Amino acid sequence: MKNVVKVATQLAVLPLVLISNIALAESCKVEKNNILAHFDTEISFNVKGQNKTEQSTFEFIRQSDSTVLYRYPSSNVSQLWHLQSNGFVKNVHYFDEFSRAIEYDSVDLPKESRNDWSGKDQIISQAFLNSLENKEKINACETHYHQEKNGETWNITWSNQYNLPLIMQHTKADKTVQFKLIDIKQNKEKVTEIVNTLNAYQGTDFADIGDNESDPFIRKMIHLGFIEHGASGFYDANGNTLEAESKHNH
Repeated sequence: MKNVVKVATQLAVLPLVLISNIALAESCKVEKNNILAHFDTEISFNVKGQNKTEQSTFEFIRQSDSTVLYRYPSSNVSQLWHLQSNGFVKNVHYFDEFSRAIEYDSVDLPKESRNDWSGKDQIISQAFLNSLENKEKINACETHYHQEKNGETWNITWSNQYNLPLIMQHTKADKTVQFKLIDIKQNKEKVTEIVNTLNAYQGTDFADIGDNESDPFIRKMIHLGFIEHGASGFYDANGNTLEAESKHNH
C-alpha cells in the first residue's frame, strides 16, 4: 500500500515539474528584436601605483536581425551597425549635438569587422564565446563562460533569451573592464522612433571627408578624433575607443 501511495505521489508531482519546466522554457523564449538594454561600464586600472576607476553607461538597441544601435549618453554619440545583403557590415556614427552623421561603408572598416556581424549584434562575437575554455549552463536562461589564459581572465554570464551578456568582465595586467546589464525591455515603437530620428540627421560619407574639411563640423570631429579610418567598437565616457584593449567583440 505504501508503494502505491508513493507512486501515486510521484505521479502527482510529475505534472507540476513538467509545468514548471515548460514555464521556464517559455520564459526564456528568445526575444531578440526591438529591445532596449542599458549597461553600466566600469574600467579599473593602475597608474603609477594608484588605482583609478572610470564609470559610464551605454544603451544597446537591437531593431532587427540586421540593425543594431549603440548609444553613448555621456558623449552624445551613437553608432548604428547594419548587416547588408552581401554579408558585409556598414557603420554610421551619429552626433546628437550637431544632428549630423558620418557613414562608413564596409571597406572603411577594419578587415576583422567587415563581416563579423555577431560581434555587433550581440556585443560579444559567437566565435569568441565558442573559443572560451570553460562553459557551464546555469539554467535555461543563462550560461557562464570562464577562461584564464595568457595572463588574461574572462568571466561572462550570458543571456540565452536576448543573446546578450548579463555581465562581462575582462582582466589583463592591472586593468579590468566590466559591462553589466542593468535594464532591458521590448518596445517596438520607441526603438523605431529613436532610429528614425537618427536617420534624419544630415549624413556625410567617410569617403568624402577630404572634400568637406572646410565644414566646421567635419573639422571639429577630426580634431576630437571621432573621424578616422576604420572607426569601430565601444567608446568610454570621453569618447575613446575601448575595442582595441577590451576585445569584447572580437
